Amino acid sequence: MNQQGLNRAELARRTNIPYHRLNPWFIRDNAKPNGPDIERVAVALGVTVSYLIYGDEPDPQSAKNWILSTFDRLAPDQQKQLEGFARFLLAQQESEGSAQD
Repeated sequence: MNQQGLNRAELARRTNIPYHRLNPWFIRDNAKPNGPDIERVAVALGVTVSYLIYGDEPDPQSAKNWILSTFDRLAPDQQKQLEGFARFLLAQQESEGSAQD
């Protein structure tokens, strides 16, 4: 969060989580955020839920599941944009691979 220059208030705004519900995560050891809130924070920060909970890099399967679940929550036009970006990345990777041969 700090790496992205976000404070708690800005994170609350970006996630549409009321500040009074988000702030206890940072000040109480016994805070128990709900699953949808955790997912919103992960999306806002560009990390996986696993990373938020455990602080470690997720395994590739976790990252894949997160991408798929995020795709399902996007509007149809955003899904098309994401698909286009994935196709672009794949073409770029294939181009770089053939250039190295």
